[in-house]
Order: sequence, then C-alpha cells, then structure tokens
Amino acid sequence: MTIRDLEIFVEVVRTKNMSQAAKNLSISQPTVSHAISQIEKEYSVKLFDRVSKKLYLTDVSLKLFDYAMELIEKFDQIILFLQSSSKIYDLNLGLSSSFSSDFLKNIVFEYEKLNPRVQIRTSVKGKTEIIKDSRQGFINLGIVEGDIAEDGCQCYNLYEDKFCLIVNKNHRLANKKEIDIKDINGEKFVLGEFDDEDRKALLSILRDHEVIIDLKFMCLSNDMVLNIVKSGQAISFFPKFLSHFEDLVSIPIKNVNLQRSYKAIVKKDRQISQVVEDFIDFTKEKLNEEI
Repeated sequence: MTIRDLEIFVEVVRTKNMSQAAKNLSISQPTVSHAISQIEKEYSVKLFDRVSKKLYLTDVSLKLFDYAMELIEKFDQIILFLQSSSKIYDLNLGLSSSFSSDFLKNIVFEYEKLNPRVQIRTSVKGKTEIIKDSRQGFINLGIVEGDIAEDGCQCYNLYEDKFCLIVNKNHRLANKKEIDIKDINGEKFVLGEFDDEDRKALLSILRDHEVIIDLKFMCLSNDMVLNIVKSGQAISFFPKFLSHFEDLVSIPIKNVNLQRSYKAIVKKDRQISQVVEDFIDFTKEKLNEEI
C-alpha cells in the first residue's frame, strides 16, 4: 500500500463513485479499482459494499478514512518542509495569527529593506503552534501575545499594548477623544482572537459596568476584523498598535485597563544568533515608537 493508494481511497470515499474519483484524479477507472482491490487483498479487509452499482462504506473504510486523511496531511507537510528547506534562511520567524498583515509591512518587510543581505522566512500560525515550533527548534524566533509557560522557551518582553475601541471614521463615536464604557451599550461588535485571560477580563469589564453588546461577528483573522470595522458593519476592541489604518479611528476607553503583552520566544538553551538579536531589538524599537 502506498500514499497514492490512500489518496485514491480517500477520493473514492468522498465521491462514493469510482468513475468520478478517477475523473477527479485524472487517472483511469481501472487504476482506481486496482488500488482499492490491492488494499483489500493485501490486508484481507472489505472497504466497500457494492450494491446495485452503488458503493457503501464499511466500518473498516470509515476508520481507515480518518487515518488516511491524517497520514496524507502529514505527508504533504513533509513535502512542503523539504521543498522550503532547499533554501537557507538567516531567520525562520513564527508569527502569531493575532497580528494583522500590517505587522509584516511595518516590521518584517522594513527590516529586510534595511538589511538586504538578511533572508527571512515567515510562517503565520496560531499561538499554540508557534510555541510548539519554537520548543521543537523548527523556528529561530517566535512572536506571540499573552502569557506563556516558559518550559522549553526563553522569553523576551517586547512591549505592552492597550486595547482601545476601533470604529469606522463615520461612526457616531469617531469624533470622541475618549469614551465611557457605557457608550458602547447595544453596539454591534466584531471580535478577533482572544486568549482566555483577555476574554475573561473583557467579559468582567462588561458585566461590572452592566454593558450589553451585540456580538455579530467572531473571527480568527484580525485582518477580517479590521475590514468589517472599515465597512461600518460593526466596531471592535483591538490592540492600539494594530489599529493604525485609514478609515479607522481608535478611541481610548475611560477607566478601562485591558492590556496585552507581546513576547519574543526562542528555544531554551539555543544560542541566539546576531540576526535574531538584532531583529528582536528592531521589533522592540518599532513597536514602542507606535505606542
């Protein structure tokens, strides 16, 4: 049994039709039939019940489908890793998806422009994945938000940011220099990715001030949050540094101290290169310019 056999099996499960599976994979139907029968023969199992020219999944095929999907995904990751590893980078950077794409423009791209000999590969993932990649040594440097357990990582504080209210420039609150938390009562909101501590703090603030918001959108992508606010469909709580955009206005919230910390992380006991050290210093400087 090969990876290709499993890919064919997965397509047959999805389509429940060998002719359609062959068409989708741009191969002949006999090739599909041979791959399925080969697995059944090699392991003495039955993958499909064939009744009136229709295919029905067996208990074995249902379980095999889950395993096959996991294996194919891992195999694809291996291929991508090997292909990307053919080029040597000075800095493999892992960036939490809580950052907007503007961070790449203001920090990463600018650093490369000032240091043209330095090659940076950037991967954007969830915070948990970035921490895992750092501990396993897959990246030289990770930048994440919030508190983290330092097991397996060295942490460097970058900066502390405050949450503010962001609104479209034509919103009724846009001209205010500061708002009271009660001013947002009943407003439609879009919220991005919050860790547990930030979420608890926000809910506590709203509850203590007896404020009810209409949570219309919840997004993993902060770029999507910003675009929804730009459209005027909703407003949001957002870190101040990440909210400098045309058509948006960021407004401090009176007597509300909701903060988010940002940290650079590297694998514990790993020797920090000069490039990594310089990039951390550059990021600190750029972030604190904006605060």
